[in-house]
Amino acid sequence: MKRLGLSLLLLSSIGTAFAQPSEPIVYPPPNIHFIVDVSGSMRDLPQIVSGQYKAFSDATVNGCENPALQAFSDGHGWDPSFQYPVPDAGTGLGTDVGFPNLFQDGKFKVFNTTTDYETNTNFILWGRFLNFNPPKHVALRAALKKVFKDLSGARAGVSIFTATSSNILKMKPSCPELSADPAAFASYRADFITRLNSLTFNTATPLARSLLNAGYYFSSGQDIYRDTFGFGVSSPIAYSYPIDFKSEALTSENCTVCWGSQRNAVILISDGDPINDTLGFKAVTRLREINGGKVNCPSTAPCADAADDANHMLDDVAKLLSHNDLQRSAPLSWETWTPRACRA
Repeated sequence: MKRLGLSLLLLSSIGTAFAQPSEPIVYPPPNIHFIVDVSGSMRDLPQIVSGQYKAFSDATVNGCENPALQAFSDGHGWDPSFQYPVPDAGTGLGTDVGFPNLFQDGKFKVFNTTTDYETNTNFILWGRFLNFNPPKHVALRAALKKVFKDLSGARAGVSIFTATSSNILKMKPSCPELSADPAAFASYRADFITRLNSLTFNTATPLARSLLNAGYYFSSGQDIYRDTFGFGVSSPIAYSYPIDFKSEALTSENCTVCWGSQRNAVILISDGDPINDTLGFKAVTRLREINGGKVNCPSTAPCADAADDANHMLDDVAKLLSHNDLQRSAPLSWETWTPRACRA
């Protein structure tokens, strides 16, 4: 059976078009699932790295000069006499008009850099400068909305770190819709954009757990995680099997994977290190057993010291999902599939 594992990819590396007619192999449209970071640190400026508020504050001179902000300004041609456009002017789809008044050119915005662990002076920034250098969540939302506005020849889904049914959009369009029309995602653009506009950013950063949830959604059934991976169903279990990530049956027109040769990818977009992943001992143990040991970062890009394994398992989960077949009962092939269902 053709392996239906997952790939963890960067946003820029996803292709959303069909293969050209001149190519010898034509693959069916891919499935692309986006995991969006809605942690509190996404409200920060890009120059505040991994919640290091104190370091950012201590580097500020005379209350108004910061080397990180100055370097960004110099490197990107900041011109205080120029009125910069708002970062999210909307897509014009559905009711999306963007956020035109989020940072007003003639006003100032207070940024509170107080957390449970560090208390620092608030920053007051000019609206014009924030349109030039917006917080991370503003830039992310605007960029993703553009992706969904233009996406074609693919199915897409979205989830966030706190997964509930109100915050998950499963794969759209349905298999028969996309089979009949490569541009069928157009009917769902406004729904995806509306959901992005409704996001709030106030959670922790459970990277590995979020990716593990996405893998469960791409599995043909609970038996893959329960039996094949040995996560179990009795205490202590290694996985909670959240209902929001339960995949549709292969006989459903909305099944996660439509065709046996379909390519699947998860794009996880985050700004920081994992927080509150807290995978249990059994989950960590099973991941290491299946993967043949701990997955280490390459020497060219070493990770921070990760004594707390339960909070540093993203690379282990990524290997599990990319190296193992998640579909025990394969969907039909692209060549023989009919619009009635994913599997007869």
